[in-house]
Amino acid sequence: MTMLNQILTNTPKWVFVLFVVLVILGLLQMRRRTLALRRVIIVPMVFLVWSFMGVVSAFGWEALPLLAWALGYALTAWLMMQGKPPIGAVFDVTTKQLNVQGSALPLVLMMAIFFLKFFVGVNIGMRTSFALSDAFPVVIGLLYGACSGAFAGRAGQLLKLARGS
Repeated sequence: MTMLNQILTNTPKWVFVLFVVLVILGLLQMRRRTLALRRVIIVPMVFLVWSFMGVVSAFGWEALPLLAWALGYALTAWLMMQGKPPIGAVFDVTTKQLNVQGSALPLVLMMAIFFLKFFVGVNIGMRTSFALSDAFPVVIGLLYGACSGAFAGRAGQLLKLARGS
């Protein structure tokens, strides 16, 4: 228990504030809402930048983790775009807006990126054997990319619905 206390004690206060903000944003995504098309891409863009910067802040501009991030992003986005739009999503051609049923997926993805970033910071700070392994940057890059790629894939599904394809 002392290690957990040490980790939590050394965690900056803003991290806890960020956690609460992300939980609130994620919970808001769980209610039915109407979105302008440009709003559909805001959350994926924010998390694309946040996950990319997570890789860069942990590993610098090293090619392997960045390639792993790009692969995880592209593959997950592509796979999700092959699926159908979220259940209950409807595009209103007269208002040019999407009516989207609430979903827990954004909350899950936000928490995944948050806890991944926390996990990376703790492991690098503690210099664990996993953090020092050659696989660590690749695995973390893939996971960051997959999480933000899922946001992009979901947005792509909604934009396809709006285009009528």
